[in-house]
Amino acid sequence: SHGSNTGRVRERRAERCRTMSPHIMLVAFPAQGHINPILQLAKLLASRGVLTTFVTTTHAHNLISRSAAATTITGLSFASISDGYDSSVETTAPDYAQNLNRHGPSSLTSLVRSLAASGQPVDCIAYNFLLTWAADVASSLGVPSALLWIQPASVLSIFYHFVEQSPHLFGDNSGDIHLAGLPSLHAHDLPTFLLPEDVIYHAVCHNLSSMFRAIKDSKTKWVLVNSFDALEPEAIAQMRSIFPGVAAVGPLIPSAFMDAKDPKDTSFGGDLLNQKHPNNGCTTPDRSVLEWLDSRPEASVVYISFGTWAKLAAAQLEEVAIWLTESVHGFLWVVRPPENYGGFPIGFEEAVKKRGMVAEWCSQVEVLNHPAVSCFVTHSGWNSTLEGLVSGKPMVCLPQWSEQPTNAKFVQDVWQTGVRAKRGEDDVVGREELRRCVEEVVGEQRGKEVRENAAKYKELAKKATADGGSSERSMRAFIDDNVPKILASSGPSEGNNQR
Repeated sequence: SHGSNTGRVRERRAERCRTMSPHIMLVAFPAQGHINPILQLAKLLASRGVLTTFVTTTHAHNLISRSAAATTITGLSFASISDGYDSSVETTAPDYAQNLNRHGPSSLTSLVRSLAASGQPVDCIAYNFLLTWAADVASSLGVPSALLWIQPASVLSIFYHFVEQSPHLFGDNSGDIHLAGLPSLHAHDLPTFLLPEDVIYHAVCHNLSSMFRAIKDSKTKWVLVNSFDALEPEAIAQMRSIFPGVAAVGPLIPSAFMDAKDPKDTSFGGDLLNQKHPNNGCTTPDRSVLEWLDSRPEASVVYISFGTWAKLAAAQLEEVAIWLTESVHGFLWVVRPPENYGGFPIGFEEAVKKRGMVAEWCSQVEVLNHPAVSCFVTHSGWNSTLEGLVSGKPMVCLPQWSEQPTNAKFVQDVWQTGVRAKRGEDDVVGREELRRCVEEVVGEQRGKEVRENAAKYKELAKKATADGGSSERSMRAFIDDNVPKILASSGPSEGNNQR
């Protein structure tokens, strides 16, 4: 009967209050750049005794379950929700988000209810920016929610000004834009989604509006940012003054390279890609990449990678390949050429075989922390930017889309840990420009300064995540705030209807 069921739920809650461990559910959009930081946060929570459930769509969930790295952590379990496909699908397909928005909410509701029925009621649902409907699901179930912001606080601030506070400042994007707590920005420093010609401009604006509304309506109590106070002091303080629940808990990077509490935690452990390409031609299993690096002298290898989403134009691939052919540097280039790519320029393999390696996949944080690597040529996605900062390696930035131009602006002008390559007339970064940028960051004059700054941020990042550091304190406050409260009454007045 309902009465005894209510009694049982109250007993279970009381039991969990004695153990003082909240149950936090993290819901991730099924793209690698979203899964990595959110899975790392799940591992961190679990390592602090929090019962943690990591949720993504069925297909991504099945791939992650096959990579054993993260599935053996005590207190961390995995669950899936439906996106309406439940099989391999391009998450970049135009109707993907609509289908996920249609099927996700009821699927998540059932999952939370079934966990509650099995004695594991959820105390907080944390979701990321593309899944704002999760805040409504949480609210309908009487569960607090948290937003996981996996881009820098500065980008959150730009979006807030654009959507909520001062859209007029963006005008026609021709002059400089001055926003509180941020350096002066030009149109080419803004996230590409904010340029009206961007194909998903309207969808992004809609998503951002509902995200900010959830925070304003207090459905979402916390905004956990994958950054740290010393990296973006002004932007974090400015966003906190608008939303008190803003807390920087990053960098969300495997423990071995951060607080070193778990030296075995050397990778994120949720790879969607490594398994897609078991062996098709130029794939090299991950260990052999690291073994190859072991054979190279210290700081002799340029590491080049443009992330898991960036589809490089053939003309850009060509310029990178020609630059590498003419270069004297050792290099590791992780690249997945597009289907229709005719192959590297004639003579490329022969010219580079003694000093270079081309691979389709690698464990990027391990590569960046390898002593043989001297610098990082990157698309400047936020995860890669943080990984570059934490490894203390200077960066050459070739931003493609999304918030990458903003990240590159900060790398070059604010943190001064790298340079942003200039595109030519044809929108391609040419071989000469690539050579100039790499020489600048590995060279003697400017290079020395850039490397010193990179080393400084590496130390600041470690300090933030160490015991008593700013990110560690924020993480503890978030956990403490979600410890279940023993409630005398039960039923709807408890504000929780997961049953």
